[in-house]
Amino acid sequence: MRVDRFDSNGKDQTAAMREAMRDTPLLTIRLLFNELAHRNQIRRELARRALVAIGGPVVIRALVCELGSHTREARWEAAKALDEIEDIEIKGR
Repeated sequence: MRVDRFDSNGKDQTAAMREAMRDTPLLTIRLLFNELAHRNQIRRELARRALVAIGGPVVIRALVCELGSHTREARWEAAKALDEIEDIEIKGR
């Protein structure tokens, strides 16, 4: 499943998604991190994409910590999320 971050006009919606989720409660972020280890691939991917959209130093630090997870799926999703966040940062949100 691919979640497109571009609208129908080709405009990148990452900044708009990040702004909308800026005040996301920490409990929601924790629940999203729990989903990174879920056995269902779609749930993991949706959680990863939400964490990428939230971004910020708290999420990035938590993703780095998640790289040491005992669950292979969580490590994989954390690495992918960090890569996607880096791409957004480099391209100049």
